[in-house]
Amino acid sequence: MRQTLLRYGQHRKYRHAVSRVSFRKVHTVTVRSPLVAAIEDREPEIAGDVWIAPSAVVVGHVVIGPGSSVWYGSVLRGDDDDIVLGTDCNVQDGCVLHADKGLPTVLGDRVSLGHGAIVHGARIDDDVLVGMHATVLNGAHVGSNSLIAAGAVVTPGTRVPPGSLVAGVPGKVVRPAGDSERAMIARTPGSYKAKAQRHRASLGDGGG
Repeated sequence: MRQTLLRYGQHRKYRHAVSRVSFRKVHTVTVRSPLVAAIEDREPEIAGDVWIAPSAVVVGHVVIGPGSSVWYGSVLRGDDDDIVLGTDCNVQDGCVLHADKGLPTVLGDRVSLGHGAIVHGARIDDDVLVGMHATVLNGAHVGSNSLIAAGAVVTPGTRVPPGSLVAGVPGKVVRPAGDSERAMIARTPGSYKAKAQRHRASLGDGGG
């Protein structure tokens, strides 16, 4: 650890201080299962190969399709209406998914939600990437092969055409998604599927 800190620490005083500190390696940790539970008669339905991280919460009627993963600190709360994730979705660390009555949250196949994203009562079609800390609100519909930029807010009822790049607050279509955006949309699900296998190997099956 000392060598790592010295490598990244640029300030001379910082490097001197680190050189005098002793460190210990942590070889084992206590792993707690995620909270996966019914709310009244609303029960989760989760494919057998889904990986759910410890500290994630999946409650109520939440349907998670094959090959998907839910990461640390994320909350999927299907108490008032349904939350549905298709195949090979990844809900990255710290995301929140919820649904108001009559406004289910539905993600298609190969949808990626970046760290801290919020999806509330919205529909997102196949092959979409929602950037870090972006928000998609009630009744919005994001068309396939689109990218919602980090920090953007897709306001209630907004219709995003397929193949769009959306940015800003409120979120607006700024141009069609380019080759680089489409490539990122395409590679992220596979990348997170591989990451999930690595974390499963170390931490176990989680709630899947």
